[in-house]
Amino acid sequence: MALYPWRAGIVVDVWDPSPEPPKLLDPAWDEVGGRGLHLVNAVAACWGYRWVKPGGKVVWARLAEGSGW
Repeated sequence: MALYPWRAGIVVDVWDPSPEPPKLLDPAWDEVGGRGLHLVNAVAACWGYRWVKPGGKVVWARLAEGSGW
């Protein structure tokens, strides 16, 4: 994980080994996982991902100043 300032906010980078792009899921009420990206989507000004070598991806989120972080 990495944190760095960006304009009027902060960016959080998290490496993920999966070769699949991130996607918002609609998990059943009794499923344990599948909600993390919904949380990111709710609190971030914007988010995305980029492929990295040697594999996987970095999922990033920009938190705007004053957003409670």
